[in-house]
Amino acid sequence: LRAMGVEPSRSCLIYGPPGTGKTLTAFWLAAQLRLPVINARIDGLVSSFLGTTARNIANLFTFANRYRCMLVLDEFDALAKMRDDPHEVGEIKRVVNTLLQNLDARAGTGLTVAITNHDALLDPAVWRRFENHIRIDLPDERTRFAMLNAFLEPLNVDDDVVRTLAFIVGERSGSFLKNFADSLKRVLALGRSDVSATTILAAAKALVPRLAIGENRFS
Repeated sequence: LRAMGVEPSRSCLIYGPPGTGKTLTAFWLAAQLRLPVINARIDGLVSSFLGTTARNIANLFTFANRYRCMLVLDEFDALAKMRDDPHEVGEIKRVVNTLLQNLDARAGTGLTVAITNHDALLDPAVWRRFENHIRIDLPDERTRFAMLNAFLEPLNVDDDVVRTLAFIVGERSGSFLKNFADSLKRVLALGRSDVSATTILAAAKALVPRLAIGENRFS
């Protein structure tokens, strides 16, 4: 890369629906690179006092730039909203400008990963600060099958039953699938039911509507 006159990519924006594994992906990348993670709490940066949020952002980047690490900015849209949003007060412009300046300063220093469920809210200038954009969508049927197989362990479930479960849950997030598998195991364990295709599918049909209400409420 350096022979070509370019540096390695050091920034990534991960976006997509809730519960699809965006934060997990960021931590997986850090583990592959054997880097410690500074996981910024966005709610701890945002303040109602004028100028304090911008100062908190600057302090965060100053701290992260001292170390060889990955800076993870979860719920990134809380800081990087469009500056021309008529519903936002003038303070958001100060915050976004500070964020852009610090992202530029960190570009040659360390790795930065931003994560958001609401990519449509991001200021256009923010997108240009990230060299890589990764969208993580809801898993397809093949992926749901693989995820359920893993989440249902240590149960020994026939592949045909797992495929039926993947069809029953429909297009759901990875976090929903994990909750679904855990709840299914609880029902079977506490009901002291024999693990069979009949008991598994009966429990699944009862669980899906209940879990779906919770997912829709928080998505």
